[in-house]
Amino acid sequence: MAKTKSNFMFSVAILVFCNLVTKVLGAVFRIPLLKILGSQGLGLYQLVFPLYAFMLVISSSGISVALSKFVSKAISVQNYKLAKRYLKCGFFISLVVSLFCSVLFVAISPLLAKYQGNEGLVYCYWIIFPSIVFSSLSSTLRGYFLGKNEMAVTGGMQIVGQASKLILSLIFASYFKSFGLIYSVAGAVLGVTVSELFSFLLFGVVYFSKRKNTKKFCIDAKVKKNEEILPANSNIFKKKLFLCAGDKRNPSSKTIAWRLFKFAFFVSLQACIIPLTGAVDSAIVVPLLVRSGLNGTMACTLFGLEDGIVSSLINMPTVVATSIGVALVPNIKLDAENHLVGEQNVSESIKLVWLIGIACAFAYAFFARDIVSFLYSGGLSGKVVQEIDVLENLIKINAFNIVYLSLLSLSTSILQGIGKSKIPVVNLGICAILRLLLLCVLISVKSLNIYATALVDMVFYSLSFILNMVAIKKWANLSFGLGKIFVLPAMCCFAMCFVMKLFKISLSGLISAKIVTIIMVLVGIATYFSLLAITKVLNIKKLLSSLKQRRQSK
Repeated sequence: MAKTKSNFMFSVAILVFCNLVTKVLGAVFRIPLLKILGSQGLGLYQLVFPLYAFMLVISSSGISVALSKFVSKAISVQNYKLAKRYLKCGFFISLVVSLFCSVLFVAISPLLAKYQGNEGLVYCYWIIFPSIVFSSLSSTLRGYFLGKNEMAVTGGMQIVGQASKLILSLIFASYFKSFGLIYSVAGAVLGVTVSELFSFLLFGVVYFSKRKNTKKFCIDAKVKKNEEILPANSNIFKKKLFLCAGDKRNPSSKTIAWRLFKFAFFVSLQACIIPLTGAVDSAIVVPLLVRSGLNGTMACTLFGLEDGIVSSLINMPTVVATSIGVALVPNIKLDAENHLVGEQNVSESIKLVWLIGIACAFAYAFFARDIVSFLYSGGLSGKVVQEIDVLENLIKINAFNIVYLSLLSLSTSILQGIGKSKIPVVNLGICAILRLLLLCVLISVKSLNIYATALVDMVFYSLSFILNMVAIKKWANLSFGLGKIFVLPAMCCFAMCFVMKLFKISLSGLISAKIVTIIMVLVGIATYFSLLAITKVLNIKKLLSSLKQRRQSK
């Protein structure tokens, strides 16, 4: 049990670190790209990606999760041959679906470019469409390695892919800048395509290099156990061989493909719901704000602040929940009696996500203006609305959506891990419809206007999470101490914010405001985790020892 837990915690640590590095690289990428393309060029560059990202969700998100689940199940019974068959079928499904999405992408790109008001964008669409195939095939290999719990491979490849995109896009954008703005944008898009091809080829090299070290379980005629070589006709060997030869354990390729497709379909469908709510918002929020009495310029400005700035800030801390969820899916399952295997991993995951989410929520709520001033003060004009005030209020209202969205992401991964991928689709679908109805009613209230989006998101995320947890409770006996998990962390958060406020007051006027903010954040992190350790909410010594145990066992 201790070894399993250390393996899981080590996997979580790797994925969290790699995802954070990837997020930082993505944020850094925008700075030089803006200098090369300018604001207009960056706007054209951004126009290409909503449809591209949506096609990627359809073609790659589901198959990666499905493979991690089924490969993990095969590996758990040492059926390496079945794991490879899952990979081959997943590769075929991914290739077919991604080619279909690519053809559809190319077919509608001229119409979309014309609708967007710049027909030159069609060349950017044509340049980026091959990366749908490359990215989908890379996701297939990523799911395979996740199923084998080789998180360092998946995390490392994620960083390499993001770094190569940053470098190549900047090089191509600079090279083609002399030919005109649209050519420079096309160069940046070309960098994305080439980087996806590079990532896929590198993933292939890693796969084939590791393939030589994979156990040939179904080939050897002998089994080694307790340093004793067993003959091929022994009962133990026959029992082992059944794992590869039995009808139930060795299904047909058609059965494997159907399992993968069915599981991946619901995962992809679930992954599309939140982006679709964003697309609906972009179509209806501004007209509804205008109908409530605001002018068009003010409505567009408010929507840009909410959708372009606040949403990205709220989504940033959820990378921890996403990383934990990715590590959790291949490490839990239901046994023959429908009892959850890996219950301790689930409990620890919910606890970690809650502790990190609640701390970020308190920090956002208490220091919203400091965050806005630190990140965006230079780019806010205040000509149309008092942007800093609006952003501060939006962040305060949205702050606890960090907790709800993080727990929603994790609970969805838990349901996918136990093979119930249809449930979060239904829950999210019901709550998305309710969200739309509430949005249409509340946003028309002039006193609420753009703040209604934060309120309906709170209902959407929290209710979806509650419905997911109701479903999870059917298979898992999860219990948390009210004081230790909810009351003590909340007290630690208040203390953290108090210490951060003291440092802010003490240092203000002595050094620049941005340096004060950085010091305040570092002090807050140290204070919070120290208090968690003192109150024994989080056993940091045990956590570090489990990670050290995993490293020593490698």
